[in-house]
Formats: sequence, C-alpha cells, structure tokens
Amino acid sequence: MRAVLKITGGKIKGRVFQFDIAQKMLLGSGPEVDVQILDDSLSKKHCQFDWNGKKLTITDLNSKSGTFVNGKKVKEAELQSGSEIQIGQNTMKVEIAHMPIRTIRFFSKDNDVPVEELYIKKYTDEDALGINDLPQVYSEYQKTLEDFNVLFKYGNEINSETELHALLKKVVSIIYDIVKPECVAFLIRSENKNLKPMFVKVNRTLLSEGELCISRNMINQAYTKRVSVIFPDHISGTETKNKKGFKLDGISSAICVPVESRNKLVGLIYIDTTQESFSERDFKILSAFGKQVGVAVDKEQTCERSENISFETIKTLIATFEASDKYIRGHSERVAVYSVKIGEQLGLSEDEIFNLRIASMLHDFGKIGVPDYILYKPGSLNEQEFAKIKIHSVRGADIVENVGISNEIAVAIRHHHENWNGTGYPDGLKGDKIPLMSRIIGVANAFEAMTSDRSYRDRFTESEAISELEKWSGKQFDPAVVTAFIKAYKKGEIKWFDSVIWRYGERKKAR
Repeated sequence: MRAVLKITGGKIKGRVFQFDIAQKMLLGSGPEVDVQILDDSLSKKHCQFDWNGKKLTITDLNSKSGTFVNGKKVKEAELQSGSEIQIGQNTMKVEIAHMPIRTIRFFSKDNDVPVEELYIKKYTDEDALGINDLPQVYSEYQKTLEDFNVLFKYGNEINSETELHALLKKVVSIIYDIVKPECVAFLIRSENKNLKPMFVKVNRTLLSEGELCISRNMINQAYTKRVSVIFPDHISGTETKNKKGFKLDGISSAICVPVESRNKLVGLIYIDTTQESFSERDFKILSAFGKQVGVAVDKEQTCERSENISFETIKTLIATFEASDKYIRGHSERVAVYSVKIGEQLGLSEDEIFNLRIASMLHDFGKIGVPDYILYKPGSLNEQEFAKIKIHSVRGADIVENVGISNEIAVAIRHHHENWNGTGYPDGLKGDKIPLMSRIIGVANAFEAMTSDRSYRDRFTESEAISELEKWSGKQFDPAVVTAFIKAYKKGEIKWFDSVIWRYGERKKAR
C-alpha cells in the first residue's frame, strides 16, 4: 500500500508528501516538526500522522484550533483514501492505493562479479565530468558542453516534480535517455537504513511486482563507501587475469552510483545491460546526475524550496572552468557574493537577487571555448588575442540560453563588459541601456579581479581597488552602482574570502 498526503489549500498548497513504511510525520508551525507550516492558527506541534504500511491515522496533539477530518473535530482518527483534513486555514486530502511489492535478490557469491573486477571511484564535483583532465576538456569543449546541456535540461525537469513517486518515475525515464541501459532501478534508503527498490524498469517496462536481481558486491561498495562502481573495469587500464564477471542473466555491464545530498545517502541508482558495455562517459554523467537526483529527492522529502536551476550543476560548471588555474579559483563565487550585496543595497526584489546570483556565477563561463594559451598567458594580450577573449560574453550568454535558463540571465551575461560611456563590448551599449544586472556584475567583477592575485601581477589593496572604482565611475562604471558597492563595503558586507567551490563547496571564513 502507498499513502500520500496532498496539500489542497493554505500556506503550502500544492505540496505532496508520500509516507514511508512505519513513518510518523509531525506537522505544525514550530521549527522542530517534520512539516512546518508558518500559520499563526496552528500550534507548534499541531498533529501527527502514523503510517504502518496498511493503516494511516491522525492524532491531534492538544492543538489550539483543533484537527478536523471530513468536517468533524477529532482527537484521533483512522484515515481512508479520500479523507479530507483541515487544520487552521490549511486543507489536505489523503490517497491510499495499492503499491507493487518489489524485493531485492542478490546474486549468489559464485554468480556475483568479484570486487577486484570492479572499477570504483569517489566522484566529486570537480572530477565528475572530467575536470581532472582539463587539457582534453578544453580542446574538446563542445562535447563537454553537450553533457552540461544534458545535466541542465534534466536537472530542471526533476526539480519541477513535487511528489516522490512522480520524481522517481521521471528519474528512471531520464536515465534511459542518457545512458541506454536495459534495467534501471532506484533503490531508496528507508528510515531503518535498508534499501528498497522504489522504481524498477526493464526494457522501459515497469516491473510491477517481483524480485530485482542485482550484484551484492556492487551495491555494498556503493552503499557503504558512497562510491560509484562500474563493471567491467575498462577505465583504469589494468587487466584482470581469468576474469569471472557475472555468470547469470548474460549481464555484460553494470553501474551503481550513490544518490547523496548534504553528506546524506538518499539511495542508489543501479543499471545493467546484456549489450555493449557502458562507457566511461556513461559512468561519469550518471555519477553527476546522481548528485542532482539526491538534491531533488532530499528537497521533496524535507519540503525545502526547489528552484528551477540546479545549484549543484552550476557548482560543477564553475568547478570545471576554474579548477585549472589557481589564480581564478573562487572568482565566480566572490563575484556572486559581491553582486548580491550590491543588489540588496539597491533594493532589488528576491527574484531579481536570485537571477543576479545565477548570472554572476556564470558570467565568465563562455571562456571555456577560449584557447588555453590566451587564458593563461602571463603577460598582456595582443589585439588578436583580446578579440578572442571578447567573444566569451556572447558565447556564455548563448550557452546559458541554450540550456533553458531565463533570457534575463543570458542578457546580463552578454553585457557584463559594457561600459557606462559606451566604450565596452560586445554591443557598445551606453548608460541605462545596459541591463542593471550587467552593470552590477561589472563593478563586482572589477573589484574581485583587482583584489586577487594574477599570474602577471600582485593583488591591489582594497582601498586601492575602491579608488579605481571611484576614478572610473561615470566612465566604465554606473555611478549609482559604485555608490551602492561602497556603502555595502563600509558596512562590512563585502570582504575578500578564500572560497573554492571546486574543492569544498563551502565558503571559508572571511580573512
């Protein structure tokens, strides 16, 4: 049986919650509950749902406004499919339906693939898409961008789902599109820390009931060590003598990757095939996709805000670009932080701040197509080299627009090198014809560049950098944006910090 609670009215209308087996769910307005609804008519701990896999009950916890089921005030009640609940100004509806029973059966020791024949890797943001092999990535950047397009596209799709069953159905369908397996299974980690197959398809057909036969050795490695695992190992370059492989079901290749969020294991994705072996690219992109799925599942389970744009994917994009040059590591995040502080000083709305943050994080990503000898040249660029650098703002905007991010963000990226007096690029826009987000990024970008070391010069002091901003205010920079920046700086809101998204994903203490 499967129990689902749909919020039909009130503060969190549209949210859907699916109950796990033997789950208790506490609801109220306080911070310590499982589902928090910021509604003054609710008690901090208002009511509790109890689901044992067959029966769903609701208990009022001596709330101030009461708990109502089908119009009647109750202390405790058993809920049926179709039951309508009201607490305060919030209404919800219960759905209880038969859920297919699926179990896991592991291959026996004699039939399982030996651990020594597996390739095992702990994928991080910086190497999930080949970041540790950047010379090749930069020379074949178009292929890399295609993979990023895939991750952005599908990341947006899974983040739009608000119910766990629909989310997992979408995830499994996407995996068929990106890596072409025969069997796909999503194994979710239950409250008792056991794995259970929540969604299984074989040759794109849903396995409604029955056993899923998988490799115990692969699952154990992925689950206990939180690593990605592939068979056969054609990545490390080492050959295993007397290869045994799988002895049953004709399986020629399999991959298992962890699904994680905030250092918490959510579940595993397992795929296999009897056809041609999965490639290294399949292995890497499925590992990266697993990170996105973890964030989406965790958000659905914890009722967090889900944005269309996956910050996990953006972090991977930034890591790819910045990891090869120690002088620019952390540049994009610092520009984003400075830009947001300027935007807040100028009174931008929450949505405008969100778009500004994305645009500033991705403002330089178009440089991924610029040759390495130009990007990392220790001296000044000649005219031809500078012309190639100038293309990056247009290319960055095109990339962002092509992966489905809003046009407003793409436009901000395109024009972040325009000058207030019309002497900038790519379109020579002047004054307030330049988008405000572009003007903000321009100031933040300039300050960050001046106060960071480069291969060809030492950093400016902060006072020297501010003097430069004031000197070029009204020429290169919008005077109002410079004024807003200086106000934020004087309040202590803008400080250089040694942040490296590509390694830590957390901002270190400001120096």
